[in-house]
Amino acid sequence: MSLQQIGLKHNTDKATYHKYLDFYEKHINKDNVDRFLEIGIQAGYSIKTWREWFNKDTIVEGWDIEQFDIVNGCDLRIVDQTNREQMLKNVTGLYDVILDDGGHTTEMIETSFSLLFKHTKMYIIEDLHAPWCGKEFITNNDKPSIELIDKIETAGWVSKYATEEEKAYISNNAVVVDVYWRGDRSKPESMTAIVANKEYL
Repeated sequence: MSLQQIGLKHNTDKATYHKYLDFYEKHINKDNVDRFLEIGIQAGYSIKTWREWFNKDTIVEGWDIEQFDIVNGCDLRIVDQTNREQMLKNVTGLYDVILDDGGHTTEMIETSFSLLFKHTKMYIIEDLHAPWCGKEFITNNDKPSIELIDKIETAGWVSKYATEEEKAYISNNAVVVDVYWRGDRSKPESMTAIVANKEYL
């Protein structure tokens, strides 16, 4: 089955509403993925999708800030993506893909990306259109901006949530592979970005 078909089977919004999965399948060669991490588990629909799609030997990990149900064949942990010490403690090796579908606030997105980018070959930042955390919408001042991703290769990584060392590493090694959106580019209904690490290309 295709990734999209598996996603529909597990009822993940990556397949139903956002329609990200064909885009991901185009860019991820599952036969080359030994270690995968998804930030944000919730009900487990997408982590089940990844577990079924990847090869049985692929290590599938998931982090969430809240308690979750066990998913067979996955290493799932409670991790706060704004807590640098907690994240570093739970990194298990070099990831082929890290996918951030966590809390979607600017702090969450940029802290995780700043800290974890050097630990992966490919980093996916999902739902860049969504300025929300759970059911509570946050202010536009904290809206994750696609502009930071768009400008990585020209202006570098300028996040206030990154250390100087992280800014330099990302600025020197990040390559925006592709950005997918539905709707108007200035006000998309769904948006996700794939960033590759030049160190591993």
